[in-house]
Amino acid sequence: MSDFRTYIYEGMFLFPQAQTADIQAALDHVNEMMQRAGAEVLATQKWDERRLAFEIRKQKRGLYLLFYFKVEGSKMEQIERDCRLSDMIVRYMFLRVDHLTMEEIQAQDMPDSLKQGAPGGAAKAAEARGETLGGDEDGERDDDDRGDRRSRRIDDDEDDDEDEE
Repeated sequence: MSDFRTYIYEGMFLFPQAQTADIQAALDHVNEMMQRAGAEVLATQKWDERRLAFEIRKQKRGLYLLFYFKVEGSKMEQIERDCRLSDMIVRYMFLRVDHLTMEEIQAQDMPDSLKQGAPGGAAKAAEARGETLGGDEDGERDDDDRGDRRSRRIDDDEDDDEDEE
């Protein structure tokens, strides 16, 4: 028996670092796959560009895009097949998120300036929300921005030594 019930899904797509120069092409690629499956895209977000924990297809860094969409459960096989066959998508993951409200999903949606690939769009959007994209209040990253985690680890080791005495 076929499942005609529609569900809300969250899809995380990993693209190669080269794709960061043309985010719009990556967005269009995923939107085209969703359209072929008859999915309704509810929200899109450029999640992050990160260093990968291990190389995947000779890639050390990647661009993560997050999509929220509504589609019939039976159409997910078609979307997964399209992702497997795509040369642009390095990895993908889908979760069913029926527990999220539409307000929560819409809050994740990326501003139109980012969807159009406007230069400086991420900084402008973050500034409008009162956030900074990494760094201190002055927008600069310092060498000790990463040092907190390491110093905590060293302090924890010292505490363990004291406990043993």
